[in-house]
Amino acid sequence: RPGAGRQGGDGEHAVPVGPVTNMGFAPPNKRPERGVIDTGRSPAQARLREDMTLRPETVNQAADLASLRAAWDELLADSATNEPTLSFDWQTAWWEVFGPTDGRSLMVLLWYDGPRLVGLLPLQRRRVRYSGVLPFARLELLASGEDEADEICSEYLNPVLRRGYEERLALEIAAALSRRSDWDEVVLPSLNFVAAANTIV
Repeated sequence: RPGAGRQGGDGEHAVPVGPVTNMGFAPPNKRPERGVIDTGRSPAQARLREDMTLRPETVNQAADLASLRAAWDELLADSATNEPTLSFDWQTAWWEVFGPTDGRSLMVLLWYDGPRLVGLLPLQRRRVRYSGVLPFARLELLASGEDEADEICSEYLNPVLRRGYEERLALEIAAALSRRSDWDEVVLPSLNFVAAANTIV
């Protein structure tokens, strides 16, 4: 259950769950010295972002993703993680192929500042068994977790966060996941740790 970090049964790293700092979301005064994203925002602008109220939404049905295409790719272009594997087309094409397998369910977390999409975390949930016995509900980044024989190596996966919102959204992500009771572990096998230095370690 949340609070007990575990090693994934297939050797992937399972993120321990608990307080914000245990999830790997480093507080602003404890950022890593290396790999830090330059958001291009002044401290005053950063504080202004933290004062804003962001509106969260969750998409659980693939059919509901179609309306997000333009906003998704516009957000990606204004993020520090602008990778082809995080594009709307790549992520949704992967889901069309692998979504129906292994009991996967879609869970795309979104955050809006007014009408503008400022953050998204594309996730999937599925049941796994350790040693073939103990069942766990696992959260993984979308476009990861295929069987080794089928994997397409979607590298540089990450949350997609608009520049200037990274610190605020790191806390929003931690809070959103900690409020949910439908998962036991988070596994991030393809995370781009350098690009995510300001949000996830």
